[in-house]
Amino acid sequence: MREPVAQVRGVLAERVVVSTLDPFLSLKALAGYSGLSVRKLREYLDDPAHPLPCYRVGGKILVRRSEFDRWIATYRTRGHVGGDHLVSDVPVGAFLSAGIDSTTLAALADEAQQPPRCVTVTFEGLAGDENEAPLAERFARDRRLEHSTRLVTRDEFL
Repeated sequence: MREPVAQVRGVLAERVVVSTLDPFLSLKALAGYSGLSVRKLREYLDDPAHPLPCYRVGGKILVRRSEFDRWIATYRTRGHVGGDHLVSDVPVGAFLSAGIDSTTLAALADEAQQPPRCVTVTFEGLAGDENEAPLAERFARDRRLEHSTRLVTRDEFL
């Protein structure tokens, strides 16, 4: 059961604090916590089958960290890949975006002692939330995965 938003006691730059144990996070702070892009988190808010639980306070969208953790665990369970499928006798690779699918698969492979070599493809001219490369790089760095980013120029694309 959701607790009333009236419990919000203070607002810090990107985090709304109820307690240090279970804060409410803005989408930007949640992106940093989860490794997902703000754009992808917004898509999950409106997912008809499994929406991300949130609170709307004065035009701001907040997500309680513990509710996100339960939500993401359920999401991963729905599309769970068994550990037996992650065993390989050759190096494993992964195309890594800031999306939940690629980060989940990379994390599962890493946890199965098969850390993937990751590559992110980005395109010249992308900026802000359109460019997922910085979040993918951060995810790989935080998990200590081998990672490279390939910038595709306009001329190469055409």
